[in-house]
Amino acid sequence: MARGVPDEDLIVALERMGHPGLAAISVGLKRATVEARVKKMGIEWRKNRKWEPRDDAELPVGGGA
Repeated sequence: MARGVPDEDLIVALERMGHPGLAAISVGLKRATVEARVKKMGIEWRKNRKWEPRDDAELPVGGGA
């Protein structure tokens, strides 16, 4: 996805993951980019969300050749 990620996809990823770093991984962007775009859109998120083991299951699995 990376550069051409629509705002709607970014919002969905942020809501699903609940953390900007995990959302960034899921859409292929850097965390700072996600944080900047979310801030520009005026969206708030829980900044103190604690990592949980179930979060690993939600990360995309890379299957490079």
